[in-house]
Amino acid sequence: MTDDQSRHAATSPDSEYTLTIEDAALLYERAGLPRTPRSIQRYCVKEHLDARRIETPYGEKYLITPASVMKHIAYIEEVRQVATTRNR
Repeated sequence: MTDDQSRHAATSPDSEYTLTIEDAALLYERAGLPRTPRSIQRYCVKEHLDARRIETPYGEKYLITPASVMKHIAYIEEVRQVATTRNR
């Protein structure tokens, strides 16, 4: 008998990191929540978005999962609704 148990992966596969900061900015804009590239970069640093920082010949860039952007947009909309409801 073995003590090894299969575990879920702690992180998403690299193939899920498909969006650049500019791509993510377009998703926020389409949702009616425009964000600057710098704001999205801060979301990556603060781990509001599931992102990986990679080195390129021109410096660093982030690759982001589309699911994390959609989840963050839903969170912003939910918080906005709660704030609006409380103000009424």
